[in-house]
Amino acid sequence: MTLWDVLNALRHRWYATLAGAAATMLAALWVMGLPGVYHAQVDVVFMWPQGSQQANTFQYGSQSLINTAGVVGAIVGGSASGAAPVSDTVTLVGEGITHGYSVRLPNAGGQWAINFTSPMLDVQASGSSPAEVKRTLATVIARINTVLHEQQAEEGVTEKLMIRTRLSPPTPQVLYDKGSRVRALGATFLIGCGVTVAAALALDRRLRTRHRPAPSAANAPEPR
Repeated sequence: MTLWDVLNALRHRWYATLAGAAATMLAALWVMGLPGVYHAQVDVVFMWPQGSQQANTFQYGSQSLINTAGVVGAIVGGSASGAAPVSDTVTLVGEGITHGYSVRLPNAGGQWAINFTSPMLDVQASGSSPAEVKRTLATVIARINTVLHEQQAEEGVTEKLMIRTRLSPPTPQVLYDKGSRVRALGATFLIGCGVTVAAALALDRRLRTRHRPAPSAANAPEPR
């Protein structure tokens, strides 16, 4: 198939070409009108209490804090966290989640190795308004602290010796992201053009096959 064949199909089946162009323009207008997404991120850092830790049945040491953070993160995150991204720089919005949250133990090992080095949980939330994001973030953080307290209480740790958390930064900042309109429009036009060309070619081929004359009886091969 040559470029000339494609152009002929688009010209002969002009109604399919016109419909595809109109649909592409409508899709582009819809993409331009899509609202942005609000999102926020905060690190929940796990910390030993000040003073002696001898009465805490969670063994003293950074690895124990990391393990504790991992257990709490798995309980709170559940299925909401989804598959772990390849890079820690990937945001919740970057994964296409515009309404929800994620709770992850940062992995410094990359795609092919697991290396948890920090006793903290990366908590992210996204939504259609700053109030929704703040509310989701506050709910998840409260749940983390509740689960952490319950896990230690089950082991008989006294209140003053329990592992606690702090936020980094102390006040999470809500950001607004509209994405790249140029890339979105480019992808929309490419997809629209591809679908239009494919539809015109398929329709042209079908109509030409239908209108092709059947072989006459004189030209039919003789039976042996």
